[in-house]
Amino acid sequence: MSKRIHVIFIVLVTFFTGLSFPQYALANDVTSNLVGYWNFDNGSTIGNSTLGSFNLSTSNGSPAYATTTGRSGSRGLSLNGSSSISTTTVPATLQGNHNYTIAAWINTTNLSNKGGIIGYGLASSTNRANNLRLGNSADTFLNYWYSNDVSSTSTTISTNTWYHIAVTYDGTNRIFYLDGVTKGSTASSGLLAGSSSFMIGKTLDDVSFSGILDDVAVYSRALTASELTLLRNGQLNSPTYSSISVSTGSTLGGTSTVISGSRLSGTTSVTVGGASATLGTITDTTVAITTPAGTAGAKDIVITTPSGNVTATSAFTYGLSPTYSSISVSTGSTLGGTSTVVTGTNLTGTTSVTVGGTAATLGTITSTTVAITTPAGTVGARDIVITTPYGTATGSSAFTYITVSSSGGGTASTLVYQLTQANRTGTSLVYSTGYGRGGSDAAAILIANGHTFTKIRYRMEMKYSTVLRYADVTFDKPVELATIASLAIPDVANPATIKTNVSNCVIDSDWTTAISGVASAVTTGSGKTCRLEIWPYNYGTEFTSGFTDGSSSTYDYNDSSAGANAYGSFQVHNITNLQTIMAWNDHAEGAVTDLGFGNRATSNPDWTFADLGNFDKTTWKLQVYVDAVTPVINTISVNSGSTLGGTSTVISGSSFSGVTGVTIGGTAATIGSSTSTTISITTPVGTVGSKDVVVTTSSGTSTASSLYTYVTALVLTATTQSLLVTSGKIAYDTVTAT
Repeated sequence: MSKRIHVIFIVLVTFFTGLSFPQYALANDVTSNLVGYWNFDNGSTIGNSTLGSFNLSTSNGSPAYATTTGRSGSRGLSLNGSSSISTTTVPATLQGNHNYTIAAWINTTNLSNKGGIIGYGLASSTNRANNLRLGNSADTFLNYWYSNDVSSTSTTISTNTWYHIAVTYDGTNRIFYLDGVTKGSTASSGLLAGSSSFMIGKTLDDVSFSGILDDVAVYSRALTASELTLLRNGQLNSPTYSSISVSTGSTLGGTSTVISGSRLSGTTSVTVGGASATLGTITDTTVAITTPAGTAGAKDIVITTPSGNVTATSAFTYGLSPTYSSISVSTGSTLGGTSTVVTGTNLTGTTSVTVGGTAATLGTITSTTVAITTPAGTVGARDIVITTPYGTATGSSAFTYITVSSSGGGTASTLVYQLTQANRTGTSLVYSTGYGRGGSDAAAILIANGHTFTKIRYRMEMKYSTVLRYADVTFDKPVELATIASLAIPDVANPATIKTNVSNCVIDSDWTTAISGVASAVTTGSGKTCRLEIWPYNYGTEFTSGFTDGSSSTYDYNDSSAGANAYGSFQVHNITNLQTIMAWNDHAEGAVTDLGFGNRATSNPDWTFADLGNFDKTTWKLQVYVDAVTPVINTISVNSGSTLGGTSTVISGSSFSGVTGVTIGGTAATIGSSTSTTISITTPVGTVGSKDVVVTTSSGTSTASSLYTYVTALVLTATTQSLLVTSGKIAYDTVTAT
């Protein structure tokens, strides 16, 4: 196919105001001040401008599309020496004294007719018409204004060959270009274009073109040489680069990232370090890519569109992907908190480590190790995933969570005190056998064992109309009830006054239906603030110092101990909802005793008992519970050993103070030293397989399922050492054959 010459003449007109205006220099965007651009690829109307709205509506002498010989795209404008396209209107930006650029690709078939390329203005009027055509000789081209004509320097133009020609005017000089090379510069002035005609393929003095034109462009400013290069290359609106969402990745490739910029629609390729990336979703402002493999270091990204390309220097950095090799402690509690070290390569800059998909807490990081603390998890083997700026590494099923169960479970389930007699005998309350103040009762045993607790629970129950009903409240231990002994209910013989707010109340009750006009239901739920009003004396409506809610003239949730009268008060209020949960008053021997749940429906809210006559006092029970801070097993330092026993290992966890026993597979181990967080043991004899480890303290037990594994010992005919290697742990057993 023959080449086609595009000649572009750019006309810049600056209206004189006594000021000089700088030239534009817009790298990668040659659309500023573009009046018209015709590539003849954009539709059925041959004169429509590809960019902008300056269309030439008249066809003269049968101009046609050159359907197979266009310089760019699929078509050009084929002219026969008497044809052209035109309009009778010249855009205002090209009229009068103006800067300009005219440019085009041309491919002439006839050098003798002075081929006219563009003409506009007022014909046959001095300095009023701007024309671009081939010169009077075959080796020049001409920009003339009727008596203000300027020719290029000597050039070489042949038929059936593509050339790009351009002329620019910046208000002072006209400059000629052929294929991007300057071909002369001439000072000019007094150029004042008229408004009557604009033509492509013909000048205003009837000089017509024979051959093909393509990519014809007219501007109202003078393009620079670098802008003309972009225009000549068809890069009127080349893409731009602004940022990349993920700027680092593995040398193995496969990193998903999104490039942002402008004019990215139609992106045909993106390279990273010279290698093609895989293209994803493309919009005008973004291109999603997946990086190819590369070598370590910063690499350029090159984006290519039909309109050009742009380079982002050192925009993406390749690094070596991390690898996983081992983990120092491979089992731990589902509660989390296991300290362990992951080993591998290229771990510098690790941003996260997950265990079973949940983020671990990061510790010290080197190029080969990452210290972590495991998160909580569920029973079973879990993947460890290490993430660095350069990729991820997975240790499949590298960490195994084990079940840790504890008696008590952190709930207030240890019964300390119990009363089933609502009235005192004499000056003392009567406790149930085993749950009072005696030296062999539950409280005394817990005190002797150094039992600690964080939760307290009161439960009161009794029958109402033959149906057993209850209210139950658990709350955080306040300073006023800091010891087991202080939890005993005050009486005349053992007086105390307890009025305090308590937090994190969990309220449960089956008294959930109000009795109309008598008593409210009990509001259940958690996270509430409650108030205790417990003393062996009478009580009054006056506020107690520090408590300002309630009424000083009403019996409610803010009353006070009053006088020496041994009436007795045991009331627990829900302050969040301003409600009495349970009330037991008038403890005196032989008294009727006031019992109730919820608020009284009329006056004096905490007198719920006043209108409830159907409680059966003989079924009444009050219980006081505490929780147990039970032991928790996290890890074991040596997790396998000989069935012959004798393996030394250390169990790690928490709340081990007061340890009374450790079993492996149900058989007692020998306990060495112990602290609140560690227990040193020597394993007993066992049978092959995984075994549970159970730690027992004065506060409860903790079981770690399948934490220790017995393996068969190697037995020789003489005294020797058998080497057991299991799960990366090494133990030596001395065996003597008999």
